[in-house]
Amino acid sequence: MIRPTGRLHAAVVFACLAASALIRAQQAGAPPTPAQDQRPPVFRGGANFVYVDAYPRLDGRLVEGLRADDFQIFEDGTLQKIETFELIRSEPNTPDADRRDPNTKAESDRQAADPHNRLFVIYFDPYHTTFVGAYYTKTPLLDFLNRTMGTTDLFGVMWPNVPVSQLVFGRRTETLTFELTKYFDWAREDRPITPDNPLEARLFSCGLDGEALIALHREDLLATSLADLMIYLRGLRDERKNLLFISEGWVPQPDQPGILAGTKGAPPRIGTDPSGRIRIGSQNGQADENWCNQQRRRLASLDLEQRFRNLLTLASQANVSFYPIDVGGLKTNMPDASMGDSSALRMDMLNKGRARLDTLKTLAENTDGMAIVDTNGLAEGFRRISDELSAYYLLGYSSTNQNLDGRFHKIDVKVARPRVSVSARRGYMAASAAAVEAEAAAKAVAKTVAVVPGIAEELARPERLRSDTEMLAYGVASKSSVSVVVEIASARLSQWASGADLRLSLSGAKGAATATGTIEPGTRATIITVPLPEGGAGPWRIRVVATRGANEAEDRIDVRSGAGPLLGVPVAFRGTASARVALQPVADFQFRRTERIHVEWPVLKALDQRTARLLDRRGQPLPFETALTDRDVNGMPALAADLNLAALGAGDYVIEVLAGSGTDAQRALLGFRVIR
Repeated sequence: MIRPTGRLHAAVVFACLAASALIRAQQAGAPPTPAQDQRPPVFRGGANFVYVDAYPRLDGRLVEGLRADDFQIFEDGTLQKIETFELIRSEPNTPDADRRDPNTKAESDRQAADPHNRLFVIYFDPYHTTFVGAYYTKTPLLDFLNRTMGTTDLFGVMWPNVPVSQLVFGRRTETLTFELTKYFDWAREDRPITPDNPLEARLFSCGLDGEALIALHREDLLATSLADLMIYLRGLRDERKNLLFISEGWVPQPDQPGILAGTKGAPPRIGTDPSGRIRIGSQNGQADENWCNQQRRRLASLDLEQRFRNLLTLASQANVSFYPIDVGGLKTNMPDASMGDSSALRMDMLNKGRARLDTLKTLAENTDGMAIVDTNGLAEGFRRISDELSAYYLLGYSSTNQNLDGRFHKIDVKVARPRVSVSARRGYMAASAAAVEAEAAAKAVAKTVAVVPGIAEELARPERLRSDTEMLAYGVASKSSVSVVVEIASARLSQWASGADLRLSLSGAKGAATATGTIEPGTRATIITVPLPEGGAGPWRIRVVATRGANEAEDRIDVRSGAGPLLGVPVAFRGTASARVALQPVADFQFRRTERIHVEWPVLKALDQRTARLLDRRGQPLPFETALTDRDVNGMPALAADLNLAALGAGDYVIEVLAGSGTDAQRALLGFRVIR
């Protein structure tokens, strides 16, 4: 992950920490999930059965005691027959210890798809939130979650610069509590604009309008993130999703041609990059005017007003209800006209503040949500949201429209009771014929994957790598130490050709430690071993920062002991076909066909049986020999698997090792990806 400067970098990793915790829980031997969580993925092909969540209210309170015949559901104006009906009520004030997180992201998504489980997304908008607003948000937000979240409810955390693919849902609030307590100063609005990452640093170097370019880039980032989130949530499930939007409001602007005033016609510079190679464009922190001009034209053409209107449409189609929380407090009273010019200035400021709040109100009004704005009573506002969402009716019907047209179909819900208003799902996107065929194929694959438990989690390992990733970490814990592999991403090797200086910090419930290391020039990875504090226990939060010259990158992971009865957690290495070439440890689990993969599992008990085989992504064995040998690694026994990759096509694979000792047996898996 590229490391933003300032405290925002810590806040940005909330979702990543949650994802890491879920995946590590699987490795730690977490107990199996209840039967209701083991159901196969939901596929919507065939008959079009539609769930509708309805909130009938009278004087602001949910109307209870209703029956199915009290409701009418119309789809595109046609009355539908209600076939299922139930009142879903959450269990308030559930202790955090009684909530159990899903073990993996795949399980998280399956549970989130169940309409009986309420779903919340906490979205932090740092670009339109002040320091004071962020500081006073922590307590009421955590109180809301602890009071509202029941044993089946799920919530996730999002930020503008966290890819939506990293959104993971859980139930326990301890991770969020820790991060909000430690990094309370995540807000950016009332601070001087300084670059948060290399892209913003490049924009900043474009001249006097560098700050304006960064500000517009952040507006673009927020709009893109929210649109991506709507599309992701729409695909996750049809039923209602609740989005708590933490912000102080903003005013989406149309295109801004004034930015083009800074456009210059200078040719791109020719110089050397940090690795010493001759390049055209920006080098050594200098601005490439051609690139800057491209960014000015791109950012000046942004029509954020239209994108906001598009967001409202996407939210309606995705059945996402916004609950904007204005954390800026009560706004000033109307200025007195007798105050002269100062009053006019205050009036202008007040009108701008009202316009910002109008954006938050529009989000809520157009998505059946509730806006908590212009108030110092955040706790009361959160309580109102909690009360509003405490229960709902879940209705189901088989649509009379069986056309696979891929279109949006409008839903209207009415209640045969006077003065009762109903907020409900507004419609759904019907499947297309192509989508039904694709889901049928996915269902067939899902059945095959289930043959080998844990394979889906292993195949998710390479998904950590994104196009902007510079460096990755991978950790293995033992009783006395944690070994952390730090590796430069393959796409960034030229940028880090001169190596990297590493700083590692480790923290857990009972202690902390630090360490340093170096990735030497011409290599891409190293292993840092950190002795654990005496009496310490995991899970351990690991932060690794890599620097060298103008380069800086960061990654954060959670590490816990995932040892089984016979084998410990493996470490993978990459090498060439020649055994004379030194192996390099792996955190980026992508390999080229010219490489070989070497994996070492610590042996915890003398083995009398050991076999290995290569599986495809469906869990089917492949006819490629995987050599398995006993090794001595740093004085400890290990089981090593070796596989040349030249004969494999691009795709995802899993090495499976079956180990036995007397009556004990263990299956160990390691997933990796082959690229061209």
